[in-house]
Amino acid sequence: MAGSGGQPAVVVYHHGCMPGSTSVVNLIPETESAVIILQNSMPPIDTADLVGQLLVELIVGATKPNDYVKLAEEFTAKAVRHVDDINEVLMRSRRPGTMHKDLSHYSGVYFNEAQNFQIVICEANGELQMSIQGDDTQAYRLEHYHDDTFSWLMPFDEIAKRGRSTTFYEPEYYLIEFRGDGKGIHELLWAADDNFPGEKLKFTCRPPRARVPVSIWPAWLGFVH
Repeated sequence: MAGSGGQPAVVVYHHGCMPGSTSVVNLIPETESAVIILQNSMPPIDTADLVGQLLVELIVGATKPNDYVKLAEEFTAKAVRHVDDINEVLMRSRRPGTMHKDLSHYSGVYFNEAQNFQIVICEANGELQMSIQGDDTQAYRLEHYHDDTFSWLMPFDEIAKRGRSTTFYEPEYYLIEFRGDGKGIHELLWAADDNFPGEKLKFTCRPPRARVPVSIWPAWLGFVH
């Protein structure tokens, strides 16, 4: 709720988020006003959204505005704790003592059903690594979780340094599950779409081919909101 008091006003709202940037658009038909905030960073909280709400309150004349300094402090503290909270949830569900296969078994290029997005899995320096779209700047270390499942959860500072959100995703988002048979690993499952909680997207291992342009970021992968 953007403030209270005064006369209610209809606000048409849309929010956007990509790695390293956030934005918000507020349209107020009654006053023929628009509030557009563009932010070229990814702080712990959604500053663009808060600033947009503050300005909307000024335009509509809210008599009881929100305390945005207090909200920013509360949201920042929550965001910093969020990574630790996710780790605690993951550790409670982890089955200790299980073993993974030889890391070379998981290596391969995995494509989604539409064949327009790829995840490259490879062994590097004795560790398993995941590259989104095969882009080395989007490479993440996979740590064994249990059985054939690995985690790519990083410390808060590392997530922030990469320009990624620290608050949007559920614990399952940070788990990569491999499936196969006696002949090898054939599939990768990832709960990448936060629009469908509890469901995992399936990526199938295919022979290497030309990489998909890195500029393609499907909305269902959570990079665009």
